[in-house]
Amino acid sequence: MENNLLNIFFVLDKNYIVPFTVTLTSILENNKDLEIQAFVLHELGHNDTLELACKFFKDKYNLEIASISFEDKYFNDFHIAEHITKAGYFKLLLGQMIPESVSCGLYIDCDIAVTGSLKEFCTLDFYDDAKGEETPLCAVTDVRATKEITRLNKAGANLVSYFNTGVFFANLKKWRADNAAEKMIAIGQQYDKNLVYVDQDVMNVYFKTNYKELNDKYNADAAVKHVQLPVILHYHGISKPWHFVDNSPYKHIYRKYLKMTPFKNVKQQGISLENFARKYVRWFRQKLNPVPDYTI
Repeated sequence: MENNLLNIFFVLDKNYIVPFTVTLTSILENNKDLEIQAFVLHELGHNDTLELACKFFKDKYNLEIASISFEDKYFNDFHIAEHITKAGYFKLLLGQMIPESVSCGLYIDCDIAVTGSLKEFCTLDFYDDAKGEETPLCAVTDVRATKEITRLNKAGANLVSYFNTGVFFANLKKWRADNAAEKMIAIGQQYDKNLVYVDQDVMNVYFKTNYKELNDKYNADAAVKHVQLPVILHYHGISKPWHFVDNSPYKHIYRKYLKMTPFKNVKQQGISLENFARKYVRWFRQKLNPVPDYTI
């Protein structure tokens, strides 16, 4: 029997409810042949905006969102950096907070648009032929992360590669068996002030090269133009497609799916005369010095 079930995990705070709605809408619109189970991890309590989003998915796609609240006890002794929300650490606890009946699933950040099929993840296994063993996750290596490797190695990490945690396929069964959550939180305490991209840094220090490589098309930088349209566009970085000044070549894709949601009339953030000038100065500079297309 063909397996069309795909578990998808999201972590969000109050600032990312609208982008989450856009991300999940893009997934559902491009994967109507799959049985999607969506798990949303948060600490929002009762939130009218999130309830509106959940009602939208139930009414339009007959999708019941599994809403999971975090418990503060996991963070009693864990340093929370001022520039990172608590939700930034929640990825480390997927194995603890997702129901034990769920053995694996695809984690996706909420600053993402999906443009194609995710069916490969319904049958993707964690066995890595090159390593000759089952791995705890599948992820895309960030080949441009030399600064992150250097920074963490100065603190004793001994990294040779660095993967992006905006998208990863998690082997939760192995995470639980290895007690990964407790070990990653301990790493967070140990590295503390050396962490910049908190969950991503911690996961890299813990897993190191113990992951199976995903095709780049499943976590592509939306700030640069690609020869072929990637399946997963990641709008990572400070500038987001809901910001007025953002000039991503794929901003229109985010806005396409935004218009399908109850939040279609939400205005872009930062609309002002000053930002209007800034946006078009940036656009003009990009025209004068275009970034080469990336091949996926």
